Order: sequence, then structure tokens, then C-alpha cells
Amino acid sequence: MVLLSLDDPRSSLRQPSKWEARWRKLFGIQTANPLADPRLEALRRFAVLMRIDGYSMPQQEYGKLTEAGFDELIADEIYLLTSPRPPIATPPLVADRCLSIAV
Repeated sequence: MVLLSLDDPRSSLRQPSKWEARWRKLFGIQTANPLADPRLEALRRFAVLMRIDGYSMPQQEYGKLTEAGFDELIADEIYLLTSPRPPIATPPLVADRCLSIAV
């Protein structure tokens, strides 16, 4: 669930206005819909906010997560899953290695 929310913007956490809904429909912009299960929606919401705001998110969001039945340790796990990671270094091309050996 947390990994599925990695592309969800902050705007997916609120209901769009009528104007915004028409605009999205006109241009075919897809947005994430709230989940039917309130417990999973609380988890998705927390994951989106954790990814965007980190630990500086409003304190009430932690309360909403625990009200949904999750313990406090899940916040750290969500942070680890949603925090940006450095890009994986790619090895140099074989041609580059051959060129450096020839020189």
C-alpha cells in the first residue's frame, strides 16, 4: 500500500473543487481516488504526507494513523519506505575501460 502511494500528489488527499474536477476531466488528468477501506486510506494518506513533509507533518496525522489501528513504529517504517534514496551508481561502460587501458 505504501509503495503504491509513491506517485500520489498532496492534492490526492482532498476532494477536488467542481472547477478542478471539470478541468481534469477535460484534459484527461487522472488522480488517485480515496480508498474504500478507511484503514488503508489512513495508511495511504500518512504515507503521502510522510513522503512530502517527512517528520514535520502535522501531529494530528500521527493520531489519525493510530486511530486507524496502526502503532507508532509504523511511522518509522513508512519513512524508510518513502524517503528519497540516492541513485544507484551505474558501472562505467566497457568501452570506457578499454579506452583507459589503451591510453
